[in-house]
Order: sequence, then structure tokens, then C-alpha cells
Amino acid sequence: MVDQRRGDQLTVDKRSGFVHWTDVRNEFITQEEQVKNDVFAKIIGSLIMRRKHLKITQGQLAERIGITQANLARIETGDAIPKLDTFYKLILGLDLKIVLVPND
Repeated sequence: MVDQRRGDQLTVDKRSGFVHWTDVRNEFITQEEQVKNDVFAKIIGSLIMRRKHLKITQGQLAERIGITQANLARIETGDAIPKLDTFYKLILGLDLKIVLVPND
């Protein structure tokens, strides 16, 4: 399959007829962007899992930390990246702590 916008060849899975996400991702997103997106997805995923573990709705958490439910929804879907102060409020609101460890 040829991507008409770029003229690049993408591998099509012969069984399904679909292009694999990894191939598309590698074609359109730099390695640096991939790492950043993966880290962000892991952090947000952890926050969502914690919220659900505590059986707190988006509305309840948003009220607890002083943002709108709509803003929290955008953060959880990855449509918005929270500012550091909002991230800190999320951490406190979910009774979490941040621990940084070296990549040994």
C-alpha cells in the first residue's frame, strides 16, 4: 500500500488487509514523540485506574481538585495535557505520591 500523502510504502497484512499500527506510527511519529506519548499514556492510565479503584467518578474527582469534569475528561482521553499544578492536584486528589527513580 502506498501512502499517497508521502509516497511511502506501508506493509499490509495479507490476512486482514490492514496496515499495522506500529508501521503507521513509525512513519508519522518521531521516536522522541513516541516515547513522550507512551510515558504520558502510562501516567494518565495509572491515574484513571486509581480513580476507578477508589470508585470516584470524574465529576467527584474534578470537584475535589477544583477543575471541571469536562477538563478532567479531556485529560483522561489524552485530548489535553494538564499543567504541572493541575497534575499535582490530581496526585493529591487521588492520594498518590510521585517517586522518581533513575533509569539504571
